[in-house]
Amino acid sequence: MSNLDFMGRIAEGKILEAMEEGKFDNLPGKGKPIVFDEDPLTPPHLRMMNRILRNANVLPEWMQVYRDIEAEQKQLVELHRKVLREHRRWGARLANSGDDAAAARQYAAWHERSRDTYYRALKGLNSAILKFTIIAPTTAKAIGTYKIDSEMAAYDADVPVLARTPAIPAAGAPSER
Repeated sequence: MSNLDFMGRIAEGKILEAMEEGKFDNLPGKGKPIVFDEDPLTPPHLRMMNRILRNANVLPEWMQVYRDIEAEQKQLVELHRKVLREHRRWGARLANSGDDAAAARQYAAWHERSRDTYYRALKGLNSAILKFTIIAPTTAKAIGTYKIDSEMAAYDADVPVLARTPAIPAAGAPSER
């Protein structure tokens, strides 16, 4: 038996003895959760700064980036819904306009802008996810990046170019201006 085992048994015996004598019955905070104000893994020189930031309800940068990503993902879903609604409206408008070349050009311009906006939102999200991956601790939940080509192909399937419109760029990156 090592000295550590022997000392551990003595300490455990003393604790059990004190518990039987009721020495732990009236301790301050009994029945309340333990509050760890200081993270023992945080270097001492950063603890005060962390306490100030926590008291000011400021999140660590990686947590703020995570929240921003969640918000941007919701905005992307809403953007997709909005584009689908507008696309249906354009379809009805073009169906009722006959051979109106001006309406067809307006639709083509709207379609290209909408596609470009969606593409840029995906790229921005991937940039934020990359930043999160770099700054977040290894214990943080990982976030997968968007496969731009697949997402744009799905977008093009949901929002196809309507007939009688001038040609616009194919799936992938929007045209360069």
